[in-house]
Parts: sequence; structure tokens; C-alpha cells
Amino acid sequence: METKIRMGIYNQAAFVMATNPTYSRRTRHIELRWHYVRDQVAKKNVDLWKVKTDVNPFDIMTKPLASDRLEKLCAMIGLSKQQLSKVTD
Repeated sequence: METKIRMGIYNQAAFVMATNPTYSRRTRHIELRWHYVRDQVAKKNVDLWKVKTDVNPFDIMTKPLASDRLEKLCAMIGLSKQQLSKVTD
């Protein structure tokens, strides 16, 4: 029995590109080897799901965050307030 890979995507453009089998003016310049994920989704080997922004720990690295949001996301990845203060001081 084959195992389907679950892949979370938080970028809407990446989600559309991976699930839309048509080529557009923007995607035609992307090399075919980069369409691997799209091919695997079409073959049903990969199951994509949308990561909601309020539970997206990757925001720590990509966005400026208020301290309460930063603490919540750090807790999601196992980083304590004490560990965070060592990094930010």
C-alpha cells in the first residue's frame, strides 16, 4: 500500500499553481522539472491542504509580528518565552 504525502501550503499562488493543470503566461517560463509537485498532485500521490494564517508557524520567519502573536507561534514550535528572550536580547 502506497502512502500519500500530505503537504501544507500557506501561499495561495503556490496552491493554485500546484493544483491547476493549465499553463498560463506566468507559468510557461518555469522549467518543466519544477512542475513535479503539480504532477504528483494530479497523480493523487500528494494531498495538499491550506495552512491557515493564524496557525502558521512559518510567519515567525517571514513577517513582522506583535509580541503576543510571536509568543503563540513560538509555543507552537516548542520555543519557550525564556528561550525567546535569549534570542531577542
